[in-house]
Amino acid sequence: MIGRRRYAKTDATRCPVTAKVTEANGECLSVEATATLPSTTSAVAMGNATENMALPSGGEGEEGKRGNADAGGAPAVEAPQTVMTTTEYVNSIDGEALVGDFVRAAEDMRDKMELDDRAEGEDCSDAIMMSELRDFSSRCEILRERGLLKNVGKREIIKTLSMLERVSKGANETVIEMNDHSRGVNAQRVMKAMEAMAVYFVILSSADMPKEIYREESIDEMIECTRQQLLRNVFVFYDANLWNVHRGGDDNEDEDDDDKRPANGKKKTPASKTKASASAATPSSTMKASSNGRKVANVLGAKIGVVFTHLAHLISILALPDATVLQLTSLAFSAFEIEDVSFVQLKSVDLVTSIFAQYSEHRGFIIDNMLSSLVKLPSESRGTRCFNVPEEDALQIQMLIALLMKCLQATVEFSDAEEPASDNKTTESGPTDVHAKAFGSAFYWTNYFWKDLLSRWPKVKAAENERQIRAVINNALVDALACRNLPEWPVANLLVLNLAGNLLGTSGLQCKDSKIREVALDFLGQTTASLREDAKIVEEDAFWRQLPRADDLDFTSNPDALHERAVLFAHQDAARVQTRVDAQDANAIVANEEAREEIFALESILARYVAENNRSVASAAADTMDETEEDDDGDDENPSTVSETSSLTRVTLHSSALAYHLCQFARDAEKAGEGFRQEVVAGGSRPMYSALQTAMRRVAEMARGASRGSLAGLPRDLAKSLCLQLNARRPLARQLDVLVQRVTYMLDDSSVMVRTSATRAIGGMVSADPRLLESPDIVRALKTRMKDTGSSVRSAVVDVIGRQMVRNVALADKYYDVIEDRVSDVGVSVRKRVVSILQECLRHPEFTKADKAMQVLAFRILDEEESIRQHVVKIFRELWFSPDALERPADDDDDDNDAGSDDDDACAMQLATHNDSMTDAVDPISARASQIVGISWDVYRLVSRSGRQKLPLLPTFPMVAILNAVLYPSEDEKLDTWVDVRGMRRIARRLAVQMLHALIECESDEAPSEVDARGALVAPESSTATPEVPKSVKYALGLHILTIVDPTLCLPKSDPTYFAVALQTYLKRVDDVSPHVGEKLQCFMSVIHVVACHAGRLPAKVANEIERDLRILLLRHHDKPVIYFACKTLCAVAETRGGSGSGTISMLKRFVSIVIESISTDEPLTMQKRSHCARSLYVLGNIARFGADVIDAAVERGECDISMQDLLRVFRKTLEMQPAEEFSLTRGALGACGDLFVARPELMFNKDGGFGKGSFDPIMRAALSSSAECSLKEQALNNLSELIREEEQRMTSTSAVGTSTAVDDTSVSTKASVLKSAQKRARASEKLQIVNGQSDRSIAGGIAQRYWTDVLSLCVDADHGVRLKGLHLVEVVLRQGLVHPASAFPTLIALQIDSRQSVKRLARKLLKAQVHRHGEFFEHQLTHGVEQAYTFKKRLETAARRGENGSREASDTDGGFAFIYGLVNSSRTSRNAFLNTLLRRFETTSGSSDVLFLRFLAHVVTELPFTSVDETLYVVFQLNRVISLKGGLLLEHLTQGLRASSEKSDKEAPDEEFKRNVELAGALSVVLLLKSHVKRSYGLSDARVASYVPTEATRNAEVVKFDSSVTFETSVIDATASRSIAGARRAADTFRDLMTRDASDFAENMFKDSATKPGRRRRNAAKETEAEEDAETPQRKAIVKDDDEDEGDENDEAYMPGLRSAGVVTTAKKRRRATDANVKGKSPKKSPKKRLKF
Repeated sequence: MIGRRRYAKTDATRCPVTAKVTEANGECLSVEATATLPSTTSAVAMGNATENMALPSGGEGEEGKRGNADAGGAPAVEAPQTVMTTTEYVNSIDGEALVGDFVRAAEDMRDKMELDDRAEGEDCSDAIMMSELRDFSSRCEILRERGLLKNVGKREIIKTLSMLERVSKGANETVIEMNDHSRGVNAQRVMKAMEAMAVYFVILSSADMPKEIYREESIDEMIECTRQQLLRNVFVFYDANLWNVHRGGDDNEDEDDDDKRPANGKKKTPASKTKASASAATPSSTMKASSNGRKVANVLGAKIGVVFTHLAHLISILALPDATVLQLTSLAFSAFEIEDVSFVQLKSVDLVTSIFAQYSEHRGFIIDNMLSSLVKLPSESRGTRCFNVPEEDALQIQMLIALLMKCLQATVEFSDAEEPASDNKTTESGPTDVHAKAFGSAFYWTNYFWKDLLSRWPKVKAAENERQIRAVINNALVDALACRNLPEWPVANLLVLNLAGNLLGTSGLQCKDSKIREVALDFLGQTTASLREDAKIVEEDAFWRQLPRADDLDFTSNPDALHERAVLFAHQDAARVQTRVDAQDANAIVANEEAREEIFALESILARYVAENNRSVASAAADTMDETEEDDDGDDENPSTVSETSSLTRVTLHSSALAYHLCQFARDAEKAGEGFRQEVVAGGSRPMYSALQTAMRRVAEMARGASRGSLAGLPRDLAKSLCLQLNARRPLARQLDVLVQRVTYMLDDSSVMVRTSATRAIGGMVSADPRLLESPDIVRALKTRMKDTGSSVRSAVVDVIGRQMVRNVALADKYYDVIEDRVSDVGVSVRKRVVSILQECLRHPEFTKADKAMQVLAFRILDEEESIRQHVVKIFRELWFSPDALERPADDDDDDNDAGSDDDDACAMQLATHNDSMTDAVDPISARASQIVGISWDVYRLVSRSGRQKLPLLPTFPMVAILNAVLYPSEDEKLDTWVDVRGMRRIARRLAVQMLHALIECESDEAPSEVDARGALVAPESSTATPEVPKSVKYALGLHILTIVDPTLCLPKSDPTYFAVALQTYLKRVDDVSPHVGEKLQCFMSVIHVVACHAGRLPAKVANEIERDLRILLLRHHDKPVIYFACKTLCAVAETRGGSGSGTISMLKRFVSIVIESISTDEPLTMQKRSHCARSLYVLGNIARFGADVIDAAVERGECDISMQDLLRVFRKTLEMQPAEEFSLTRGALGACGDLFVARPELMFNKDGGFGKGSFDPIMRAALSSSAECSLKEQALNNLSELIREEEQRMTSTSAVGTSTAVDDTSVSTKASVLKSAQKRARASEKLQIVNGQSDRSIAGGIAQRYWTDVLSLCVDADHGVRLKGLHLVEVVLRQGLVHPASAFPTLIALQIDSRQSVKRLARKLLKAQVHRHGEFFEHQLTHGVEQAYTFKKRLETAARRGENGSREASDTDGGFAFIYGLVNSSRTSRNAFLNTLLRRFETTSGSSDVLFLRFLAHVVTELPFTSVDETLYVVFQLNRVISLKGGLLLEHLTQGLRASSEKSDKEAPDEEFKRNVELAGALSVVLLLKSHVKRSYGLSDARVASYVPTEATRNAEVVKFDSSVTFETSVIDATASRSIAGARRAADTFRDLMTRDASDFAENMFKDSATKPGRRRRNAAKETEAEEDAETPQRKAIVKDDDEDEGDENDEAYMPGLRSAGVVTTAKKRRRATDANVKGKSPKKSPKKRLKF
């Protein structure tokens, strides 16, 4: 019978069999088996039979047969009859038989061991088969389950335990090798030992066993055996370091030959063996799961896990010694440091939990071990979270956090008695608190855990350790939040609550360390975000709000509604509880209210759910371990062993969770209506919950005995939802508003990073619950932080609001203005985030402010950050040039060249008739064209303050720059598969045609405005008081932009002159005075000019019409820009005609005659003649600029007798003939000369090619002089700028001629150098040399260097218009590298204090670029720059006083030098070099005017934005150095000078030497005042100043604290003191007083070698007098005499002229009254008691 049962258990896996041994139920063991026996057996087949068997099995015979079969081929076991026989023993097994079988089996094994003749202590496990041990283990488990082990005799038990000890110890020295098979000798020996250990602890953990069997020494030895096996045979296969430690010297013990050892005599390690032999094992190979040794280690680990389970049960029934408990604890925690041993770790969790629950005095040690293990483990490794949360397939948490929560839950006990008034005060010791009931111990140890972990944070110094601690806290918080709403882990709420409480205290938000406050806010942000999300779910979930009553439930309608069944059971439980409690104590029942009933019913549902799901983690894990424990030959661990042993701890997790829930229910009921539980309704009373506990225990027992799923309860999702609803009544959820409030308060923290973290925390809350943005407090706080000084704070606020804008379009419209304000933020991260947010909003079709957003983004193309510019280009490329978004005909494969194909042109030309065939659907090209021209016009209107930007637009115009970058991507951008250059150019051509046709359509709808005979404006009938901008103007501007980007876009290949012909008719509106008609005419002419330059010859009729219209514009139009474009276009058309009769020549002759007539008369010109002369000069200048080739060709052909030289003589004659007060014609003539020089720059020189006699140099010098009229200076600067720009363009054009292609080779224009596109022009301009001396290939270099000094002087002119013109010229010159960059630094530094924003903005841009490129020159030019800034400041102040040019502006010294300091504040070295250069200027002085400059310089230093204490200390250090070099000796020289001048009158001037000393005293007085101001403003103590060493950096976290109430005043310093004896005397007194009061941190250190002690002063008086009278070698040593510190303090003010007004603060103990050194012939010895002697 016994053998038959073993056959079913051991051989089932060799057949197609499904076998399951369940738990004992009553008096029998239920076994379900379905098997198909192998065909090799001689018995009758039993295929697919399912039988119930009661099988107490044992015996040896069959196992012996099996062993022989395994060894060499014995016949298979024949036992079909016995199998049938075993089915007859169901319900016939009694306890005595089971005990007898157990005793006989134990005797048989002992007999086999006694027959073995080995000595005591030797391994005798070979005498017993593995199957016998397994069978014996099964018998032992059955007896323990039925409580029969106590019936076995005491002596028999002791003998059995001794036998098991011997088997276990026999494998202590056995080591599993890398290639050992599971059936190998070593593996079998270790397996038997572990099986014996498991049986050993099964017996010890049984109930009611005699005390004599528990021997402390034996238990310790068995635990030690377990530890050795776990460490040496399991962990080594998972950890390479342990392998090297435990196996490094064991592999070659059997190798005694010297030739097998390495040369160094060391034993080979697995790593070294790999080098010697390919077949040897390495530590890395131990990590492979495919190795045989690893497989054995897997099975061995599972068996050790079973041992841990029995040890956990043993601890619960037996009080072990402290040493044994500590040993078990260390053994269990060793598993948590090894990866990939999750099953052992799971069992270790059960073991540690049992120790924590039973041994309160060891709880501190366990928590400490948890903390140490958490800190040691890698926080980001693969196996960080390996604990599979029960019932949650996708949720895994850290094993140690699961251990912590199980331990805390295990300490919670529910009792009928009320909880003590004082729950576990944290000030008490651990052992006292752990005996408290209910939550006391859990509260205490939770707080202990967080306190200890948080206390380690400030102590760590290394950044890696700090990050590790932070990661540990973060991982623990994440796991606790993940389990917070799971019914099995109610203690997770306590973990989160306690952490939040600690973070709100000194361990978090109230800590002095800003770094800790920052990270604490991150954790609180995670917590509050999770709570806000839960609160939102609770409010939206109405499932549990109205619980149906028991009478309303009807299962017949929906029998599958498990939640209705759960509700019915809850009502039944509530009724039973009320009945039971009422019978015991009627007062224990709370008032019968509907709300209370619903709450109690909900609590009952949750309690029943926890009780019904009474399964542990171990059982689930055991099922998975069955597969991993099998070996290749089918010899696996008994499947029932793990499942049966794990059943012992099934109630651990759920029973503790049930007790915790009941305690929480009772606590909520008792505290209802108090504090933050004001709105909480009590569900029941403590007796009611006690009765509920009794009922749930019965449900748990039923669930334990029932199969999984037999108790159909509440679905998992509804259970978690119910738990979430009940958690909303708990303290953590009820105090959510407090957490939000505290986080919001931290927005006002002094640290930028803390405010940033607080903003991120609010962002997490808003993401979880967007309704927070409706809170006025939150919105107000975010808007305030939007203007924070820290860019990271602003970036975080933008991110918070931007995320919600992207999610909700309504919020996008609401908060758009707030986000738009930050698009020009100084912080790069802020601007990047704003651009990203606007991009996401633009992708939403319902975004109502798309046009405004694109307008804002267009200006970001000028951003200094390259990544932002690229992002903007990507946005517009996606919006306007994405080919995939267009429904394009199937001709995308055409257009193999850049110029475009005929099919594309034909497709584009068909757009002319799109209105006739267009359906109601919106054409995407039309929509895009309309959007482009709308955005372009808005940008055009905003670029200039006047609302009108000068045409033609420059390449820097935002829309031009964007389209350039879109259509001409960089090489890196071309690698992107999405960037289709050919497709984008096709779209651009279609857009150009669409704009033209839309323009024509708009022109036909818009009636022009004209003037009547009286000159009054005749407006159209439909005009309004405030007419809108005509759409035709916008489309005209769009065409103009496209011609600048790429002229070929307006040149269809089928008809290149199409655009010119279409626009020619609109040039006739000369008398049209409609708004913006000037812009339209300029745009029309720009398109015609491009066509004329690139399309070849225009049709003769069209060319004649265009010339006629242009001549009329030149004669009649009043707008200069229109005249400019008319001249330019007229010259281009003349070039295309190439023959006689050119309109350019006729206009040239006509306007020259007008100018000659005007300058030939001696009479003053009338207003009309002056106007005609000015128009003529302007037209002639532009004709000379754009038609120089036409004029030269006409002169050569004899059609014109006016050459370019003749024109220059006319212009120069006009300049000479104008009176001194007539500036309009003078400026016009000078401008005409400038236009001529653009085309022919060589005419600026004389015949010899120099600037001598006959050149234009004298005129330019006069116009660039500082005394010239402002308009002339501006015109001269503009001439130079245009000349250099044109020369730059000409050079780049020449380089592009070779690569440019013409549309028609037979009709190439004379201006073949015109670029094909503005993009190529911009790229070529960047290739110009930027280093001085390398770009002098052109005339521009010589001209720029000739007038460079004059240009720099005009950059600091009193007139801001001149300054702006000069600065633009400087930009061009520096970009081309025509001069040395160092020469521009002083001027750029001086312009930083300009009050005009336009000038300052451009100067800052240039200075920043130059510092970045040529920073090595900046430091050398800094002093000159400061001096020039001082001169510039005086010039502005003088102009403001005089009111010159309407100037009332003042310099911006503070902001200017703050910007300069920001450029060099990137590193300590550069910052100190900057400060040292500034302060070194205090060491020299050259007169009274220099004292004024030093006062200005001191003011500059006081306004520098210092950010660290190190900067202020360095300033004081350098000032002390200046004083030490000059101060001491100067005091003596002043004294001598006063003595020598005592006989002179006060008004008499001092001699030269004394005068220089007085001036130096004034300079050093400024230094002393500056030093005093810095110390008081930044709170620097004397000790701090004295201990500062400049070579040692201070702490980076030490931020300065600036006191803005301290003012800096230097009026006490008289700059004219050196002019008279009286002034010199006052300056000497002031300097002496300042030096005396500076003794606190300077004089004592400076003169410490000669300072006497107070006790020796009188004895050294004679020596001091001799030293004073010695004039041959003047000494710099000083002795401070202070015989009576308090005497004469009221008279100190007489010796401190103006010091109080200067802000010098003195105290009674530090005041020193200096003597007047013999001013009136008195001896210094007779001076008052306070004196200085030298």
